[in-house]
Amino acid sequence: MVWPFARKQSKEQKVFLDFAASLFDGLVKSDTTAGSVLRGDPSYAKSLLATTTSQLKELAASPEGRGLRMRAKWAEVTEHFSLAKFYSNLSDDERGFFARECLQSSRDLQDQHYRHATTTHAWEVILWQSIFTHGWDGDQHTLERMIELAKILDEQCTAQYSFLMESAKARCSGVQLDEARKDSAKTDMILKEGARRRLAGIPFDDETPAHE
Repeated sequence: MVWPFARKQSKEQKVFLDFAASLFDGLVKSDTTAGSVLRGDPSYAKSLLATTTSQLKELAASPEGRGLRMRAKWAEVTEHFSLAKFYSNLSDDERGFFARECLQSSRDLQDQHYRHATTTHAWEVILWQSIFTHGWDGDQHTLERMIELAKILDEQCTAQYSFLMESAKARCSGVQLDEARKDSAKTDMILKEGARRRLAGIPFDDETPAHE
């Protein structure tokens, strides 16, 4: 991966931080759920931006392997945001069931966690994808492929959580899912893992490692 920002480390750090600050300001002002949460809790917004600043300073200070580390982070936050969206979009009763049967937790605890975590993960996805889409000067097809892989990963994560819910409901009702549904879920798992590894630049056993 050829990184397009300024080549000197001190300037590179400033570009990263200025870009993130501008992006974050746009999110805070946006007519979105995340923007509303951030405007409603300035101390949380300040803490979230401070965490982002710390991460970007570390990246700027350690350029070796940075592209692959950032791809891995993009894949990681995509998975986190998928679960946050899935959970948050459930009804009260469904959240209680999912928390208890699939997360071994309670709705109160999970609701409290996701009150801010959903916004955090939304911001992280925006940040890491935007860094690539605005800073990439490599092959355009490669960038488009990474964006598509992030979309596939999000979709397959959601499919996995849906299956977890479906399986838990079947188990609690004493019902066996048919083999075709189980096979479909296995396919979703394979697609999810493949998208995650390819987005993160992790080679399969018969492949050579990805380069920056």
